[in-house]
Amino acid sequence: QMKFRQFRQLLDAQILATGCIKTGNSGEITVNVFGETLKRDRLKAKLAQRDLEDLTGVSNAYISQIETGIRNPTAAIIAKLARALNWGPTKVGKLVMQLGADNES
Repeated sequence: QMKFRQFRQLLDAQILATGCIKTGNSGEITVNVFGETLKRDRLKAKLAQRDLEDLTGVSNAYISQIETGIRNPTAAIIAKLARALNWGPTKVGKLVMQLGADNES
């Protein structure tokens, strides 16, 4: 299992190296996959974007842009969202691994 700190360090390094989140040889990960997961879990928790903003300090406009794939979340934003939505390191790690697997196929 990847610990959350390890995941964040790996993600930070990838963002610093590339300017965005990339995996595999197909380029950028589909941020929509992250965004769709974010939206699904936010709705499952019965939270509006403004509620999530209150919990994380991330503006509802930014949350909307992540959910629609307009913006790439930084590692710090991912960590805030993960805490608010009770995503443990395993879920975050699986999400990132899933994104990598999707891009390699």
